[in-house]
This record gives sequence, structure tokens and C-alpha cells, in this order.
Amino acid sequence: MVQIAYARRPLARQNTRAGLTPLGPDQFEGYASLWGVIDGAGDDVAPGAFAASLRRRGPAQVRMLYQHFSHAPIGVWEEIREDRKGLYVRGRLVADVGRRSDGARLNMEYEYKASGLDNVKLLGIQIVLDADGDACVVIKNVNELHKAIAEAIVNCRRGVSGKELRFLRTLMGKTQAELAGDVNKDTQSVGRWERGEYPIDANAEAFIRLMAREKLELRLDASVGEVTGWSAQTGDRWIRIDARNPDKYRSADLPAVTGMTAARILPCEQATKPPLYEILRCKLQQGALDVQDQAESLAL
Repeated sequence: MVQIAYARRPLARQNTRAGLTPLGPDQFEGYASLWGVIDGAGDDVAPGAFAASLRRRGPAQVRMLYQHFSHAPIGVWEEIREDRKGLYVRGRLVADVGRRSDGARLNMEYEYKASGLDNVKLLGIQIVLDADGDACVVIKNVNELHKAIAEAIVNCRRGVSGKELRFLRTLMGKTQAELAGDVNKDTQSVGRWERGEYPIDANAEAFIRLMAREKLELRLDASVGEVTGWSAQTGDRWIRIDARNPDKYRSADLPAVTGMTAARILPCEQATKPPLYEILRCKLQQGALDVQDQAESLAL
């Protein structure tokens, strides 16, 4: 009888000079992998092994886990890069994160798919570990969060997607038939737009952005002509919401509201009489809407 014995390759020892750099509380740094050195699993990792992954994802999207348990995050990665020695990492432990009954907080980036959208990221969202050690996302003030998402959609310098159109329509409390009447289209057209079967009509999209701005009292720091031009543009599909303060959700891609900008986002009853979207709806239904020509007279 032939017996086969498997012997695990001993770990390599490599003496290196320590390089000390100033680190903050709970920070650490080192190498997650060294080029040309056999690791504990018997792998010899070559330079460039992580390059493609690092291009696709930044450090914020790489989770720091305890013993690779997905339900047990223990900190955040602040820097991950390849250098001449290997894969350099610098991270920060979050104090008291563990299997605790009272929960522990951790700020991370979270894809908020419960919104019905597949392109919303909440930055700095609070995550807690429950009594069983399972990670739970804490989302407070959902109405204000959805309003911030709508504001980000309205201000996106690219075409509105079908799912984003449905999100705006739902938040405004409109049915497909009601929205179709607003833009002088049939209900089937709105349904096709929302399913992504056909591109949204440029004039209709500009009108819907302006209507959402008026009805939901959103920020829109642009002229009518500028808004119309966005439908033909392409760009970053992600909507990033700063969720660090649940009382003040805001788009992470929009500058803070100050000075002149604040004066241009008055509630609709103060900003325009009659509301701007009502003026545009009349022109849209009369087939006389050329938003580019209205840019000066109807500028926000």
C-alpha cells in the first residue's frame, strides 16, 4: 500500500529594515504580500497581481474583516498600493468593534439598493454589529435621504436613466399616466422610458427635472438651457450621498450651498409665480417648447 504524505512548505523569513512613519491612533501599516516570497498558502505572488483589482476598486471598497468573516468588519483601509517590495497597506482599526451586545459603529461606503436604484452609494454610513455579531446598516431620516438622492439625479450632468426617472416620479407621488399627461406623451412611452427600452425625450427630461425641482424644493444651480443639454451627455453613473449626518444628507458631488447659490434654491412659491415647470408644461403641450430659446427668459 502506497502512502502519500503532504508536507507544508515552511514559511520564508526575510529580514528587512523597519521604516517608521508617523501614524495616528489605531492606525497600522505594512505589507499584505511580498513579491517573490512564498506565503503561508504556498503562493509566490508576482508584481502586478493586484493592479487590475486596484484600478477597479479603491481602498474604501475593500473591507477589513476579522478572520475573513463578512459579518465582522474591524476597520477601514486608507491606502492600498503596489510598490517595488509588494502590496503596501495602511489601515485604521475602529475601537471596540467586535462581537458585542451593545453594538459598535463603523463608517463605510454602502450601496443603497433598497432605494430601487443600483447606482447609489452612501458615504460614511453608520454600520453596527448586533448581539449576534451581524453587520447592520443604520439608515435614519429616509425621507430626507430620498430627497437628497432626487437632488443628485436632477443635477446629474448626464442623461437620466429609466430607474432614476421612476424614482423621481414615485417621490413626486405621480402615476405613469399623470406624468405622461404632464409631458404630453402616452402612458406606454413613460413605461418604456422607465424600463430603459427607449431613451427619454430630451424636452420631457428637462421638464421632469424642473418639475421635480419645484415640487420637491430641490437645489438646481443651472439655467434651463443647460439642463436640456445634459440629456445628450454621458458621465459617471454613480450617485454619491454624504450620509455622515442623517439630518443633513447631501450629494457628495455638489458643492456646499453658500452665498449666491443659496439664493437660487428658494421654495417654489417664493421663486416663481406661476411655477416654472407650469410655464414649460403649457409650452410642451402646445408643441412649442424649444428650451434652448427659453434659456434667457426662463433662467433659474
